[in-house]
Amino acid sequence: MLLALCAASACGAKKHPPPAAGGEEPIRNGLGGSGDRLDNGGSGGEGGAAGSGSMAGSAGGLNTSGSAGSGPIEPGCIPREDCRTFCAAFGNDPASCGLGNTAQCGCICEQRFHGPCPEQLGALLSCVGSTPRVDCANHGRIFTGCEQPSFELELCDFRAREELCAQSYPRCLPYCEAAVLGYCPLGTDSVTSCLCGCEASLIGRCESQFNTFMDCSADAPVFTCDGNGRELSSGCLSEWQALDSCVRGTSPDAGN
Repeated sequence: MLLALCAASACGAKKHPPPAAGGEEPIRNGLGGSGDRLDNGGSGGEGGAAGSGSMAGSAGGLNTSGSAGSGPIEPGCIPREDCRTFCAAFGNDPASCGLGNTAQCGCICEQRFHGPCPEQLGALLSCVGSTPRVDCANHGRIFTGCEQPSFELELCDFRAREELCAQSYPRCLPYCEAAVLGYCPLGTDSVTSCLCGCEASLIGRCESQFNTFMDCSADAPVFTCDGNGRELSSGCLSEWQALDSCVRGTSPDAGN
């Protein structure tokens, strides 16, 4: 059965948001990893969408986004209102979203989001309103109803640290966003780790099958969860199966 695509640098199972770079995202099997199937992703770290281990976990799941900050927190940091509002969305457990404890979250936000990404943070907060809430266990840092601003903030965070994969492969982005939004228990954790898996495994080893699948889906794939909790394309099944087979190394064009 198809599993979800995972990230080359950090993929994994759900029930944990993905971590940020800078040593926050553990490297696991999956896309771009050790040549497993599309659904063999690692787990994301903490902070991205909820995802897991498969081709998005396999052909479907590349994942993860950031956890506690990427460096020491300034001792004199005083979080601004937008960061206080952002951190309030995580209640008493921002660590489950990769943002440290309640005392650290505001300054992590200042360092990773407000500083390099004020416009993206502002757009997200404008979308979610004054009392935001997010389900980190199942959705990571993806706010329901504000998915695109959530993705934009995550991408800006990684871009600012020069750790954003697949920037030369624009088709990886709609694929990864769709995989994350499948919210499969063993699917993709975050769009950022998914992009690394896409670049390493989908483009690196199975570019023809990937492009064929994306052509079929008009660059707007939709994923559901299979009986094992991994991503499964809701359409273009033969193209999806060919991509899955390539990632697993069982097709003549796998490039192994």
